[in-house]
Amino acid sequence: LRIAPTAKRCVPEPEVVSYYRMALDRKRRRIERIGFSLGNDFSDQGWESENPLYLPHAKVQWGLAAIGPIFVTADDPLFDPREVAIRCSVFRGKTLLQDSGSLRTGEKHMAHSLANLEFHLFDNRPLRPGEIRGLFWGTSAVFKIPLKKGDRIDIAASSGLGLLRNHAAASPRFAAAGPI
Repeated sequence: LRIAPTAKRCVPEPEVVSYYRMALDRKRRRIERIGFSLGNDFSDQGWESENPLYLPHAKVQWGLAAIGPIFVTADDPLFDPREVAIRCSVFRGKTLLQDSGSLRTGEKHMAHSLANLEFHLFDNRPLRPGEIRGLFWGTSAVFKIPLKKGDRIDIAASSGLGLLRNHAAASPRFAAAGPI
């Protein structure tokens, strides 16, 4: 996970990711949910809190998301998207810096159903054949201390999603394109 040179307060956002593809069903195209994994929708909450219009800047930077390490299929009887327990811990060296405690996510805890989120994800933004699209959803953990280069983020979940572990790194500076 990369911390941009312009970052104000990058923090982890532990979430579940659902994945979709285009499927043919009796010569008709339809969207199919194919599975789930853990995700870290790493975000610059400093930019987000300064102005809601900065949300794209806070989210769309190189290296601001991680997924994995385990993919469970949508038909896995051990995974229940209605109820998932997640815990996110941040370590600086060997010291536990921040801990989310037990977080509950899944449709049971969300304001909108997964079907409603899926409808809006694909409404007017159809999938192309061969494309896989992921939807990050789920938790609301508030981390106050910004991450620094070298910090380790551990996200663990129930339901067979495993442990997603990442380290924060400095992002290289890219030359600006200049005025157009």
